[in-house]
Amino acid sequence: MALGRLLNRATILVALAAAAGAVHSWIVPIQLRPVERAGDVAGREVAAPATAAEPGASSGAAPDAAADPAPGGAEQAGLGLEISLAQARALYEAGEADFIDARTAEEFARGRILGALHLPASAFSTGEAGAVLELLDPSRAVVIYCGGGDCDASHNTAVFLQQAGFERLHIMVEGYPAWAEAGYDVEGVPEDAP
Repeated sequence: MALGRLLNRATILVALAAAAGAVHSWIVPIQLRPVERAGDVAGREVAAPATAAEPGASSGAAPDAAADPAPGGAEQAGLGLEISLAQARALYEAGEADFIDARTAEEFARGRILGALHLPASAFSTGEAGAVLELLDPSRAVVIYCGGGDCDASHNTAVFLQQAGFERLHIMVEGYPAWAEAGYDVEGVPEDAP
């Protein structure tokens, strides 16, 4: 009889723990984070590479053979996982990266970076990601963006892209609003359009 009561108590404790875990997960959503690769320079600001409009641009530092970018361009210059608006723009201007919009379909329709593909993290669980993945070259850099600020959609999409074999991933942390505000190339139907 004592064994029966002990099993009942254990069952009740397990059920309470499962309920508490479910409530916690509902209140505090899980946020995925991509893994920093060995070549990424996490947390360090890296200057955007000089473009054709900035011949001879220099940071003022003494030349360092290890810091010189390889002929491959901005990616070899040591850009980290999270990059600035200026760094994303340099990759865009150089044609060295594909751009992925990780926001909702409605936000994507209202406005996006010119030429960006729509790939929210939810597309991986619904099977809709395959069509977009076929358009991407895993050997090219991919810049992912969302709404900036507290938005984690770009990080979540980056996790799934890493699992799909993409390694040259960059997240434009300022997001689409900063890109549009800067007057860079966008397309879509604005919210106030008739």
